[in-house]
Amino acid sequence: MYVDPLTIYREYIQNAADAIDDARRAGVLSKTDAGRVDININPVERSILIRDNGSGIAADRAAATLLSIGASGKRGTDARGFRGVGRLAGLAYCRVLTFRTRAAANEPVVEVAWDCVKLKSTLRDVTQTDDLPGVMKRIVSISELDGSGYPEHFFEVELTQVVRLRRDALLSAPQIETYLAQVAPVPFAREFRYAEKITAHLDGHVRMADLQIKIGAEGAPITRPYRDRFAVTDTVQDDACNVELLTFEGEDGLVAVGWLMHHSYLGHISTKSQVGGLRLRAGNVQIGAASLADEVFPEARFNGWCIGEIHVIDRRVLPNARRDDFEQNIHYANLLAELGPLGRAIAKRCRDASVARHRAREERVQSEAAEVPRPLSAGPSEGGQAVARSDLLGASFAASADRVASMQAADGELGLVEKLIRLIAASGATRAEVEYAFGETLRRQFDKD
Repeated sequence: MYVDPLTIYREYIQNAADAIDDARRAGVLSKTDAGRVDININPVERSILIRDNGSGIAADRAAATLLSIGASGKRGTDARGFRGVGRLAGLAYCRVLTFRTRAAANEPVVEVAWDCVKLKSTLRDVTQTDDLPGVMKRIVSISELDGSGYPEHFFEVELTQVVRLRRDALLSAPQIETYLAQVAPVPFAREFRYAEKITAHLDGHVRMADLQIKIGAEGAPITRPYRDRFAVTDTVQDDACNVELLTFEGEDGLVAVGWLMHHSYLGHISTKSQVGGLRLRAGNVQIGAASLADEVFPEARFNGWCIGEIHVIDRRVLPNARRDDFEQNIHYANLLAELGPLGRAIAKRCRDASVARHRAREERVQSEAAEVPRPLSAGPSEGGQAVARSDLLGASFAASADRVASMQAADGELGLVEKLIRLIAASGATRAEVEYAFGETLRRQFDKD
């Protein structure tokens, strides 16, 4: 069902966020208690353990809840997960998928284990005639464990003998952290100067969760990747200059809130920065990739120039089963229409910034050209005159080189050779004279070397 194996982390953490919200509503966790999700990876044994401190599931209904497929008690609520299938996301990526939970200290720990190898074998067996309950009876085991050593309330999922896929991403802590920093309901980094302003704007409309997610005992809590300074390319950095808070009202009330961080709009932001694009979120969980909002823009490329988030509030706008898009309905279409003016405004900023940079480059080129010494001879380029004139032009070439070479990286759209030829040509020489001088200068440089 899922294209990217890392999405299983999103599914389990999404369920953890719902359980932590439930624990806060029930008073099991106070508002000041951190909602924790601990991820422990064992590359040697090829296992993954994900545990949260949410409400857990009571022992008398744990087995029924964990064995139900496509049924969820969250349906019709404001919970992030409501389809009843996300918890089974790990079935395709391990040999054994195990759930353990309890809701109170006086209860046993209920364990439900799925044998993924038997499941796949059964599904491939065209001769088997069991119905779904019969199949599940053969591949699922249920047991009660002594609660010693377990938290009073918790839920955990363990994947044993994880399969190797895509550079072993499921067991790669750096890849997991990069993924969760972008999609999970984690807080903004404290060093991000707009963190408090954005959080205050979203709070009250969005179930923030702000989970404390750690990978390994020594891991630092994961935060969103937004910072005051970010990389546009491998060599160009840019700085945030302002944040615009957004509210979108539809005919029936508030449909979405969000924010847009303004900067210099230097171009398409590298995916390595993890911040490019207008990201769509529901329940503070990212839906789809950064490109999902491309259709909001008059030109899709401009989505990659901006930085921001849109948090969907309208409960009629539903993520699809894979959470790589929203269900296509009239309410989602209305949301996209509401976002249209924002997309056009961002595109205008991008174009205006590009025009301003182009104008500044042209002015610098003209300024540099004005400083080039004019040649003493303006006669025909024949015989000895051409040689004398080439010496002067060669001198201009050399004199210009130092100045041109010091131009900033923003001028990268003009090659160095083209800049030099333009500067020398501005001195009044003909194209033939410029080419001759250029060739003579290179020849002399090679002779010197």
